Amino acid sequence: MILLDSATVLQLVSSVGGLPVDVNWVDLQGQGGNALVNPNFTDSLVAGPGTTTIAPSPPVTLPATNRSIQYVAITNSTGVSATVTVQKFNGAGVTPVYPTITLPAGYGLIYNEDSGWDVVDTSGRRLVNVPVASVSAGIGAISAGTQSATSGTVVFSNLNGVTFGMLGSSVVTASIAAVGSLNLSAGTTSNNLSAVTFAYSKNVSFGLNNSTLTASVAVLAATIRCFSQDADFVTNSPVAQAALSIQKVSLPMNLMATQLAVIGALSGNRFSSGAVTLNHAIYTFNLGTASLASSASRAFSWTSGSATTATSVYGGASGTRYRTMPVSYAMTPGDYLFAWVFSTANGESFNVFGRAGLNLVGTFDGVETSQFLNGTSVSTVAGFPNSIAATNTGYARTGFSAMFQPGAILAGTG
Repeated sequence: MILLDSATVLQLVSSVGGLPVDVNWVDLQGQGGNALVNPNFTDSLVAGPGTTTIAPSPPVTLPATNRSIQYVAITNSTGVSATVTVQKFNGAGVTPVYPTITLPAGYGLIYNEDSGWDVVDTSGRRLVNVPVASVSAGIGAISAGTQSATSGTVVFSNLNGVTFGMLGSSVVTASIAAVGSLNLSAGTTSNNLSAVTFAYSKNVSFGLNNSTLTASVAVLAATIRCFSQDADFVTNSPVAQAALSIQKVSLPMNLMATQLAVIGALSGNRFSSGAVTLNHAIYTFNLGTASLASSASRAFSWTSGSATTATSVYGGASGTRYRTMPVSYAMTPGDYLFAWVFSTANGESFNVFGRAGLNLVGTFDGVETSQFLNGTSVSTVAGFPNSIAATNTGYARTGFSAMFQPGAILAGTG
């Protein structure tokens, strides 16, 4: 394992320039199940002979981030032999990671976290590699399994699909025959296969990093087309003329709505003109500011003289009924504000139904004046403001009417 802290980089010391280098790593921040894992990589070309940083140090964070090097590939594509050394540098001194080795033209030096360092030839075959430090002193012993040899001739035998050879007089090569079929079972199906492909399906996607298979699942929020917000309808209250009423709403799902309904009781003079206007808006908010996202409106009106028959406009609108307005709302999971403004034209009485209200006598810890809670405007409004601040003093979250908002039903098609 090669680990870098925030003060340490990985370097390559080479005798020639023009060496392609590929380094993959993951950054590990924190510990245990709460650790954050961030993969990354860098591809570089050594410009000239000397020392080159091939993997930078991780960022300085709290908790500390360590960079775990997963893969290094250094290729000598220059056409001449190259002497290379891999080391760590912490600003004060160097620590060897792989000793100095001479790579013939076309050879490569590869590190894999699972298998360590390997030298590969021009055909990509892994070579049996003896550390440089041992070469100058001679081989003390060769061990395999429980056996060891300190002198004489050691023979590498072809066995179990592994074939050995010699390159020159000092390099042993090994090749592995293709693996036969693999029996793979999934559910009630089993097959002998030489290759397996993991296909994307049911929001599951797969990836491959060296020898590590990864899988991720996309969690899709359900789409709701009938939603009730505080629609208990246990009490009613007369609407305040041109007052802004604010209601906090949190959605755990997608919501598509084409119609909004409330329950309202209307009474007025049958033989005079009149109207009641319902206005509704949705605000999205970020930290301490809510912004107007969408709004809708509908007026219920009648004219003088039309209320003299049983089928008059007023006769069809008076009393306690569902009152609807067309909307075009497409909302994703998150936090919102519902805002209401009601107005009457000629002294009508209009009561809306919702949850029972209560009297909040004042603030205590300050949450009532700093957070988006249910509330009402202190003064009359002409329309919906473009933005509302959580700390706006004209936005009261205490008193008799702060907690009373209409019960809303949002319905969609499909």
